[in-house]
Formats: sequence, structure tokens, C-alpha cells
Amino acid sequence: MSVLLEVCVDSPVGLNAAIAGGADRIELCSSLAVGGLTPSPGFMALAAKSTRPARAMIRPRVGDYVYSESEIDVMRGDIDAARAAGLAGVVIGASLSNWHLDEKTIRRLAELEPRTLAIMHGSSYEGDAATLLRQMADVYEERYGCATLPSQPLPAHDALVGS
Repeated sequence: MSVLLEVCVDSPVGLNAAIAGGADRIELCSSLAVGGLTPSPGFMALAAKSTRPARAMIRPRVGDYVYSESEIDVMRGDIDAARAAGLAGVVIGASLSNWHLDEKTIRRLAELEPRTLAIMHGSSYEGDAATLLRQMADVYEERYGCATLPSQPLPAHDALVGS
């Protein structure tokens, strides 16, 4: 099994260091100290010229992943900026107030991204990991016509294969 090294960076210095260190893929953000926010359009444009594929984190503010309609509008604009910059794709996440995946918002945002999409949703999720994995696979399958679940067994993976 081959392993890709993805490095999250929030500055041009970090971008250059990640590339020099052998990163296969870059996740761009700003403000890593607070968990990462959407990078600036200028940083997106710079990273798009790099030798590694880069995706932008789309997160308009610090805090949870429960977004208002106006925040979703901002995220839509940020996805447009990532596409205009020529990035390989975006990384998105959204939760309901009960900390479950907000599939409706994820799907609305995914419609805007014709290239690659990743769903960030690790530390903000409470609940059954198998349910989260299935929901994410459903979004990917709807968006791309297929979903790739992990080839190596995960605790939740075994339960999903049988369902």
C-alpha cells in the first residue's frame, strides 16, 4: 500500500518547506494555531503555481462547523476563489448542532467543486464512526459516481462491509 504525505500549511514558508520535505499534496489554510481557516486568494494563487497539488481548507471562522446561511455564502465565494486560483480542489466540513455530519450543506458546497473534494470532519464529530464513514461515502458516490472506502481494515470499516 502506498502512502501519500499531505501537509497542512498556512504560509509561503510552510508551503516551500512542505515541498522540500517531500509532501505529495498540500492543504492550504490560514491560522493553523486556531485549527485552520480559509487561506487568502493570494496564497491560493501562489500555491497553484507550485509543483504539488494543493487544496484549500474552506472554513470561514474559528469554532464549530455549524454554519449560518451567510457563512455558507462566504464559503461558496471561497470555493469560487480556490477554483479561480487553479487549485486542485477544496477541503470542506459542516456539522449539525448535534455534532453529526450536515450532509445537506456538504452537498450544497460540493456542487461548486468540479475537481477534488475532501471532507474534514474528525475532531468535531460525535457519534458512531461507521455512520460518519457511510455518510461521507454517500456524498462522494453522489458527487463522483464512486466512493473509495479504506482498503485496510478500520474498526468501523468491518461493520460497513457487512451492511
